[in-house]
Amino acid sequence: NIFSDEEKGISDSLRYFVGGILEHVDAMTAFFNPTTNSYKRLVPGHEAPVFKSWGVANRTALIRVPGYEKKARIEYRAADGATNIYFAKALLLAAGLDGIRKKIEPIPPTTKNVEKLTSEERKEMGITQLPSDLNEALDFMEKSQFIQEVLGKEVVDIYLDVK
Repeated sequence: NIFSDEEKGISDSLRYFVGGILEHVDAMTAFFNPTTNSYKRLVPGHEAPVFKSWGVANRTALIRVPGYEKKARIEYRAADGATNIYFAKALLLAAGLDGIRKKIEPIPPTTKNVEKLTSEERKEMGITQLPSDLNEALDFMEKSQFIQEVLGKEVVDIYLDVK
């Protein structure tokens, strides 16, 4: 498992993979939360994480690494039931691999309840919020060179037309 490390628990590859996802997540949100109603559950204080964070065994983080370092894997926790799993898997893998390739360092992992942090604490930790509605997510997606490279300009244009 390239995500685990005997000495550190989680590997550099896992960290970079998470870094890639956090780097591109604003643009990917339009695919993970593809309807106007998707954003009714993406509000602070509800069950779905809305802040761009990660942590080991932290259920309040957007990206969770379950507490089994030897079986290290990640969970992306904000996608909803309307998500097209093919787009989601393609984008998560591409973003993670981009992170590994470019050695994108994520913000530090947190064990804190991200929802209970003050806005000042989140700011100090480098934690920002996901797009708050579909239009904002679509704007990020439309401007993303990464999304166009992964899915192709034609797919992006059609997706925007449909939305």
